[in-house]
Amino acid sequence: MPTTDQRIGLQQRRLRAPLLCLMLVPTLAIAGDAITSDAGPVAVTPAVSSPPWLAAAPADDRIGQVLAAARTAELHRDPHWLTLLHYARGVTGHRSLIDDPTFFLSPQGVRDPWAELEATVRGLFDGRPPDPGEPDPAHPGLRAPVAARYPARTAWLCQRLGIDPTTLPVASDPELDAVLMALRPREVQLVFASGFLSSPASMFGHTLLVVRGGEESQLLAQGINYAAALPPGAFDPFYVVKGLFGVFPGNFSATPYHRKVQEYSDLDQRDLWEYRLSLSPAEATALMQHAWELRGIWSDYWFFDENCSFNLLFLVQAARPGLDLTGHAGAWVLPVDTVRWIADAGLVQDVTWRPSLATRVQGGRASLGDDADLAVALARGEVELSAVQAAVSDAARQAQVLDLAGECLHALAGRRAITQAEYRSRLFTTLKARAALGKQAATPLPATPTRPDHGHRSTRVAVGGGGDNHDQSFATLSLRPALHDLLDPPAGYLSTAQVAMGEVDLRWREGDGVELQQLDVLSLTALNPWESLFRRWSWAVVIGAESVAMGAPDKERLQARVSAEAGYSAQPVDSVLCWALAGGDVRGFDAGKGWAVGPSVTAGAVWSLPGAQILAEGRYTGYVLGEEDDVWSFGVALRAPLTPHVALDAAIERRDRWDVLATEWALRVLWYF
Repeated sequence: MPTTDQRIGLQQRRLRAPLLCLMLVPTLAIAGDAITSDAGPVAVTPAVSSPPWLAAAPADDRIGQVLAAARTAELHRDPHWLTLLHYARGVTGHRSLIDDPTFFLSPQGVRDPWAELEATVRGLFDGRPPDPGEPDPAHPGLRAPVAARYPARTAWLCQRLGIDPTTLPVASDPELDAVLMALRPREVQLVFASGFLSSPASMFGHTLLVVRGGEESQLLAQGINYAAALPPGAFDPFYVVKGLFGVFPGNFSATPYHRKVQEYSDLDQRDLWEYRLSLSPAEATALMQHAWELRGIWSDYWFFDENCSFNLLFLVQAARPGLDLTGHAGAWVLPVDTVRWIADAGLVQDVTWRPSLATRVQGGRASLGDDADLAVALARGEVELSAVQAAVSDAARQAQVLDLAGECLHALAGRRAITQAEYRSRLFTTLKARAALGKQAATPLPATPTRPDHGHRSTRVAVGGGGDNHDQSFATLSLRPALHDLLDPPAGYLSTAQVAMGEVDLRWREGDGVELQQLDVLSLTALNPWESLFRRWSWAVVIGAESVAMGAPDKERLQARVSAEAGYSAQPVDSVLCWALAGGDVRGFDAGKGWAVGPSVTAGAVWSLPGAQILAEGRYTGYVLGEEDDVWSFGVALRAPLTPHVALDAAIERRDRWDVLATEWALRVLWYF
C-alpha cells in the first residue's frame, strides 16, 4: 500500500497535466507600450472585429424568441449579468472595469450590457468562433466558440432562458471539462497574507482565492490570484506612483497553493489566514467557470481601488448570484476590508491560521529559552551536533532543539544566508539525528493571534483639542484613510509596523481660522527586532508636510518634508519594543533660504498594556545645509480603546524648533470605521 507521501506524489502527477491548462494568463513582462510573452509581443489594445453573426438577422425564430424573452426579463440589467461583465456604476452610467477589448463580443460591450448579451446569445446558437484565426497564446480563449469561451455566461443564460445546452452547436469546452473533472472543485478559501513592508505592492496585505478539490493535501489546491503584471524579479521604485494612475495592466493567474505558501510564509515571512467560504461544490465550479473566462484578460491595475483584493470579489459574486460585495467599495479598497465584507455577508465557515516560518521559529525560541541559541548556532554551523547533544541530554528537549534547528536552516537558506551545499549538509545531519530520537512531543506553536478582520477598522477620524505654554489653544480634526500606527490597538495587525497613508490633520485657532497642521502622504515604519537569526534592519520613511512655528510661536510655516532613517530595534520583553534610528531629513518652506537638510536621530519605545498603548519618542535633527538650526523634540502619548471602534488619545510634547521652545498637549477621541 502506498504511503501518504507516495499518494500525494501520484496525485501531483495525475493533476499536473490538466491543471496546467488552468493557468489563467501566460508569464507577462512590460516592455514599452506592449505586453510581451514567450510567444512574442502582444499589443495591449488589439483591434476587435464584430463576430460574423452579430450584424445578421436571426437565423431562425428561436433566436428572436430567446432575445425577446431576455429583453422582457431585463436580463441585461440583472446584477449577476453585470457581475459577469465586471460592470460598475459611474458618473455616466454602467461601464465594465475590464479594459481588455478582447473580453467583449460586442464592440459596445464595455458600456452596453444589452449589446453584449445579444452578441452572446447569437454566438451560442451560431457555434462558430467569434474571432477565427491562429491560436493566440496571450488570449487562450479568443479563438474558441462562445459556449467554450464563456462557460459562466453560457450556464447562467441557459438556466435563466430555459435553453437546453445539449441543443447548442457547441455546449462546452472539452479542455475545461477535463480540468473540472480532474480538480473536482468542492470548496473555496479566501487567503489573507499579512502586510509585507519590504514590498510596496504588499504593504497593506494581499488576498487570493484557493479552490480545493479531491486532493488530500490542501497545499495541492489551486490558488487564483490577481496582481499587476510586472517582470519576474523586477524592482520599480515608482510602483506606488504608477499604481495610483493605473499604468500597470493587471491579470488573473492560477498557481498551486504550495508555491504561494512558500513565497509568502517561508520567504517573505508573512502569516497566512485561510477563510473557508460557505460555497457549495456547484458554486465552486461556477467560480472556476468565470475564472476560465478571464484567461489572458487584462485590466488597468489601480493601487487603491481596482486592486488585487477588489477584483477577486467578482469571482465570489459569480459563484453565488445575489451577492453584492463590490458595492461596498469606496474611494479606496484595502485587502482586510474585503475580508470583512465577505465575513459580514455570512460566507465564512471557519478560519485557520498558518504561521509563517519566522513566526514558528520565534515561537520555538520562546518555548526553548536558552536552548534555542544552540539550535540557531547549529543551523549557522557555529557548533557541532555533538555539542548540542552533550548540552541537552533529555530526548524530548533535544528533539525540540533539532526541530528548531531544521526550521532555522530553512530560514537561512530562504534568505541565502548560507549556501545550498551548507544547507543540504547541515539539514541531513540534523534530520538524521532527529530521526534517531523517534516520536517526541512537537514544539508548541505561539498562541493564535487575533484575526485580521477582527482588528480595528482601517479608516480613522479624530476630533479633539489642546493648547501650549504660549496660551494658544486649538481644536483639531483629522482623517486617516489607512491603516495603522504604533499607538493603535495592535490586535489583528503587525505590532512592529506602522502603515499610514493620506492622513490629514486640520487645526482651528481663534483669529487664524482653519489651517492644515499636518499631511502624511505616506508614513511607514518597520521595527524588526534584531536577533541572531533574522538580522533585519528597522527603518522609517515619512513623506508629507507640517506647519511649524519659525522665529515666533504665532508665525507658522507649512514645511514639505521627506525623512528616511534606519537602525536597530529590540524587544526585551513581549510588551515592550524599543528602537534607535539614524538618517536624514529634508525640508522646504517659504521663509529664509527656503530649504533645510540635515542628519537626524530618533529613539523611542512603545509599551503595550492590557488596556492601552504608551509611546515615548525623542528626535534630534541638525540642519547643516540651507536654513541651519538644531531641532529636537520629546513626547509621550497614550491611547486607550473605549470600545472596538472608539479610543481616547492623550499626548504631550516638549520641543525646540526654529528658535521656538514650546510645550504642547492634546486630547482626542478617535473613531475607527
